[in-house]
Parts: sequence; structure tokens; C-alpha cells
Amino acid sequence: MKQKIEALRKLAVKMLLSGEKIKEVCERTGFSKFWVYKWYKRYLKGDKLWFKEHSRAPYSIPHKTPPEIEQAVISIRKRLQQKDGFKGAQDTMGDGRFKLRIYTINKHYKRYT
Repeated sequence: MKQKIEALRKLAVKMLLSGEKIKEVCERTGFSKFWVYKWYKRYLKGDKLWFKEHSRAPYSIPHKTPPEIEQAVISIRKRLQQKDGFKGAQDTMGDGRFKLRIYTINKHYKRYT
């Protein structure tokens, strides 16, 4: 499927470069003017992989718990388990080193167990 879409992108740009009108390109490929121009603009920028899809993932996740805090949560949990038995996320909060919601602490427990 990816290769088919990439081939259509290349075809659309090739048609534009050969002088076909945008309307004809849209009719032949079945895509909108916006779609055709999007790929045409990427082609014009000179990138060798212009026909590939760009990632839509965000560059950063501002609310993500930093890795050092995740590791601290896990180490506190392990220490509490070895010491006197682990009762849950509220024990970890009682450590006082950081303030996280119980939901966040439980999420990290599930990820590492």
C-alpha cells in the first residue's frame, strides 16, 4: 500500500512537470489539489525522499514524566517491597522526593512489571 501511494505521488509530480494542468492530474490520481500541491512543493525543496510520508509524532511530549523520575519511582517500589512489603502507589508518594499523581505512579509500575 505504501509503495502504491508513493508511486502515485511520483506520478502526480511527473505529470505536473510535464506540463499537465492541475485539474487533469487530480482527475487521474483521484486526489485533491491540496494533496497534489503538497507533494509538488516537497519535490521542489530538493529532498531526495520527498515522496515519503513524514512522521506525525510530536517532537516533544511536555507532560511526559522524565526518565530519572520514572527510575526513582521504580527503585522506591523495589526498596519498599524488600523492606516491609509494598502496599501501593501511596507508599511511593509518601517518600516525599517528588509529587506525582497516583495514576502516573501506577502507570510506571505497570510499564516495568
